[in-house]
Amino acid sequence: MYCQPCRRHVPSPVILMSGWTDQRISCANRLLDAFGMQQHVDQPTHDRGGVLDVVITHSDIQPTDIEVLDVGISDHRLVRWKFDVPVSTASTYITREGRAWKSFDIDNFRADVKMSRLCNNVDVADADCDTASSKQQDAMVEQYNKILADILDRHAPIIVSTVRQRHRTDPWYDDECRSAKKRASSGR
Repeated sequence: MYCQPCRRHVPSPVILMSGWTDQRISCANRLLDAFGMQQHVDQPTHDRGGVLDVVITHSDIQPTDIEVLDVGISDHRLVRWKFDVPVSTASTYITREGRAWKSFDIDNFRADVKMSRLCNNVDVADADCDTASSKQQDAMVEQYNKILADILDRHAPIIVSTVRQRHRTDPWYDDECRSAKKRASSGR
């Protein structure tokens, strides 16, 4: 977009674009308000007047010591400010549980399932779920889950790891970006 100075009186400063009307300025102010944003420069930043160079932040982040300086090398002014942003130096750690899938061998897992009581126990393999009582069905499901969990624990044991929790500084990096990065790195 092309920015140019505007000599209109603007109740609250916004970025002033070439040919902007009061209606557009009002619309820009409403847009900032809708997203909880605030423009902080309140004096002209150009030789011809107008606020062209701005500091826009979320309303809960307030800059301090805003200065508009004429450094003499441009028709624009230098805008300088400070932020008092609390920075936590303490690391936060979380404990996670997962399985060791990298060492998982599907063929060995299948062989163990075939050799298990699920496939070799007549009571389990030939059970008629239609005629079994609710308690019998619950017992069969419990036995099925236990046998599979035991086999899975041998082939992909649960591992507990403690990792440093990273604070998100990149809200744009969402699941879609993450999967695109995985596809690109795997060559698909």
